[in-house]
Amino acid sequence: PNGVLVVWVKFSPKIDLQLLSENCQKYDLFISNGQSLRYDDFNVNGIRLCFASSNKIDLKNAIGILKMILTK
Repeated sequence: PNGVLVVWVKFSPKIDLQLLSENCQKYDLFISNGQSLRYDDFNVNGIRLCFASSNKIDLKNAIGILKMILTK
């Protein structure tokens, strides 16, 4: 949407966000492991993806890396 700089992404509980984050770093894509967004009363397997400084090519490449890693 216009004007939005982040999106909240919830992953299946089967997805290990720590491992996903580590695998993304191998391709110079840096995403959160989700730990900073978990609290005692809020424990969702999710992250916030920021795209404020990304252009369309960067976004396409980032989604391609995520897709490749998640579908291995």
